[in-house]
Amino acid sequence: MKEKMAALEDRKRSLAAQVAESPEPAVLRMHPSLGDLYRQKIGNLFNALSDPAVRVQAAEAMRALISDVRRFRVRAASTSW
Repeated sequence: MKEKMAALEDRKRSLAAQVAESPEPAVLRMHPSLGDLYRQKIGNLFNALSDPAVRVQAAEAMRALISDVRRFRVRAASTSW
């Protein structure tokens, strides 16, 4: 048991050294027009859900994409906007 613990501690030290030596991951940059694309897609979704001819199908398709809904209590933050 002591040998296994010593081996695990050695592995832990080795992994910690690898993490310390590895470079920081690159900053994820979003495409400049991503906000416009998102706005357009939300607009299309709004129109589809507002059209009585396809509302039921659109709502069913959207429900199929949602696997879990969670609620979180968030403290109110002071905003200056």
